[in-house]
Amino acid sequence: MTVTFCPDVESFLAKAGDLLYQEEAANSLMLGLCSRLQTGWAEGRKPVLVVLEEGGKVVSAALHAGDNLVLSFAEPAMLSALASALQQRDLDFPGVVGPANEAAVFAALWEELRGKRSTLAIKQRIYQLQAVQNNNPVPGEARLATEAEIPLIARWFAMMHGEVPLPEHSSEAYLALATQKVRDQELYLWIVDGAPVSMAGATRPTRHGMGVNAVFTPESQRRKGYATALVSHVSQAMLDQGKKFCFLYTDLGNPTSNSIYQKIGYQAAADSLYFVFGPRS
Repeated sequence: MTVTFCPDVESFLAKAGDLLYQEEAANSLMLGLCSRLQTGWAEGRKPVLVVLEEGGKVVSAALHAGDNLVLSFAEPAMLSALASALQQRDLDFPGVVGPANEAAVFAALWEELRGKRSTLAIKQRIYQLQAVQNNNPVPGEARLATEAEIPLIARWFAMMHGEVPLPEHSSEAYLALATQKVRDQELYLWIVDGAPVSMAGATRPTRHGMGVNAVFTPESQRRKGYATALVSHVSQAMLDQGKKFCFLYTDLGNPTSNSIYQKIGYQAAADSLYFVFGPRS
């Protein structure tokens, strides 16, 4: 087993791209992060780009772009080699995201190597859509978010993170995230009577697809169909721009959102687990 640390995203994709694109939906997070790295998104941060080879053939890959480690499909022996190589470089990260079996195996390995405690934060499902099926119009319309709405969006990000078991960030971090997404024209709002009532993002493009994320509606505006309408609009807009499909991650602990996305036309592609690491108690 050979573990190679690539110097840049271009060399990483040259080695691992063909393998990753065989399962584009399952690897959409990793591929989408690569596309963002190519735009200079991680300026000032050194991404870790790892390719695993066996007998001269690429068999797996991993990426760390300043946040969680992201895994592709891998056998346990490959994950053991990866964990050892990361440990030898004294690399660390707050969590790991990947296919369900792979994430669980790596989390256990990392616990032993780093003396960490791993906690399953979210059981996720990756969905893929090729055609929008929602035909239930609701009042309002979609448009890109504007800079005047950045403070509101930052509050929504904080509220959204507060509803799921994710590490909390500072108000400055949420403001920076909202600013980046608005200025990069990644965030859409559903507007009713001139006021935003729901948000959804389009981000991390892959060769054939686009990721949909940051879907949130404040409690007072829920159960009115706004998120369904907005995700339908964003998904259709990406297809109209030439993408063959859209991807999104869901929290399997939220059956309502999973049902809504399936009604829009999203179909299950793979399961994923997200573990967070912390000190042993």
